[in-house]
Amino acid sequence: MLEKEAIKARNKALALSQADVDATAPAKQAYQEATAQAWQAYQEATAQADKEEAST
Repeated sequence: MLEKEAIKARNKALALSQADVDATAPAKQAYQEATAQAWQAYQEATAQADKEEAST
């Protein structure tokens, strides 16, 4: 009986863990995309500034 309760508790914990992963996945994806866009914008701005500095 105790083993069945332990299995139920473990399964519930696994389900809650998966629900947490599912719930946070869209936010994680949005964060990664925003970070990538910001990094690309920074690199482009830095490259442009370096180019302008080199030409002066």
